[in-house]
Amino acid sequence: MKKPAFPTKEEFIKAFVANIRHNQDEDFWAWMKMSDLISDHPRLAYQIINEIRETHPSTDIKWYLDDAIKDLIQTHCSEFADNANLPDDLSFDSNIPAFPTCEELISAWNKHWETENNEATAWASSMMWDLSREQPEEIMPIILKILQQSKSIKVHAVTAAGPLEDLLAKYGNEYIDQVEAEAQRNPDFKSLLGGVWQSSMSDEIWNRVQAIADYSRLN
Repeated sequence: MKKPAFPTKEEFIKAFVANIRHNQDEDFWAWMKMSDLISDHPRLAYQIINEIRETHPSTDIKWYLDDAIKDLIQTHCSEFADNANLPDDLSFDSNIPAFPTCEELISAWNKHWETENNEATAWASSMMWDLSREQPEEIMPIILKILQQSKSIKVHAVTAAGPLEDLLAKYGNEYIDQVEAEAQRNPDFKSLLGGVWQSSMSDEIWNRVQAIADYSRLN
């Protein structure tokens, strides 16, 4: 399955098992996600590994799950060995949600830039960066929700020079018509374009951006 922008635990498990059985590139994201869970959410990773072990007891999957358990042990501690219960005094809490929703991303993004790069919400910046390059179809709806939920000039400036600029730099030919249409009906979005720089945009796309941007607010 194509990687969802905001995968649930169930979608992750399905793709993880499919990746093992069919070795398809479109499911490889789940293997990378397991690595992230092991690093940032080892307790949850341990629970998911055991859940997969119970629901998919085949030998081929067991081999990969054993490998994941080894990664847990190497990354954290030997308390993960022998399927023992995790001791209560082990603290592996992470600021990064294991399976963040779109709403959690937007909330964390706004908070991150409103509160001087709060370390607890830094994950939102990385996730937004990934989405703008790998799943650009998700970016415009997210940007519009950011505009609705935050009136912070700083948040708007970073959103303009970050995900919006990245979208136009990499996928300008695909999204410039949508951007122009939104700017015509949405003054806040028109102002947001005033914070975009040319970056690696083609001259044609950049000229169209400049023609519709409102530079009175973010410059």
